[in-house]
Amino acid sequence: MFNPIIIVAVIVQAFISKASRMAGAIAGFVITTGILLWGISVYGEGSEITFFGIPLSQTVFIVVCLVWYGFDTKALFSARAATAGDSAKQAENDAALENPAVREAWVATWRAWGAGLYTDTAKAEASNASVDTFVDTHIRKYGRLVAAATRQRPFEPNEFIVVASSKDTFLVTNKTFYLFPNENPIPGTDQVIPLRDIDEYHFDTRGSGRVTMKLQSGRVIDNKMTYAPKEEVMSRFSRAARESVSA
Repeated sequence: MFNPIIIVAVIVQAFISKASRMAGAIAGFVITTGILLWGISVYGEGSEITFFGIPLSQTVFIVVCLVWYGFDTKALFSARAATAGDSAKQAENDAALENPAVREAWVATWRAWGAGLYTDTAKAEASNASVDTFVDTHIRKYGRLVAAATRQRPFEPNEFIVVASSKDTFLVTNKTFYLFPNENPIPGTDQVIPLRDIDEYHFDTRGSGRVTMKLQSGRVIDNKMTYAPKEEVMSRFSRAARESVSA
């Protein structure tokens, strides 16, 4: 017999994993066990299971379930490692709440966004929040990135944050691009790129995504990134940074 329960179970697990890797991994064990028990009952009744028209003997079915348990175990260990990594990053963000340099960077950002120096969406966000609420909210998301950036160089007066990403691990202010490798902002391993030095910037969203920057020195930076600042944003602030130097 063929039962769509296997296909449905795989789909359900995929949706759960999308919401939470740990919950998806645990659900995988539950689903695999359910399928195993269901299959044993089917064979016990003298029936046979087919998968996409291919008949499976009871032995093959059990072996498949054991292999499936192997994938579930691997998914569980991966989920645990990811959860531990996320907890460590959150601890770094929370620690940055008391960092004066990080707080001042976000205070300057709140002022700049509220004054309309970035986008209308950013202006609305800053205008609808008190400075403390705005600062605390953003530090809990990106505090460790700003802490790493301010260890490299103090933010200039009125320098504000344009965009940050924990996924691709970068931070862009209206003056500087900070690119951290391997989601781990360790001083000395990141790239600090003044926007005034960027001659060309291109974000190719095809495939896995890539960012290419050509600097005035002739150096080319090419990084795989699924998320990055838009070209018009970088062009706008790079041009402003160069004009501020020549003024």
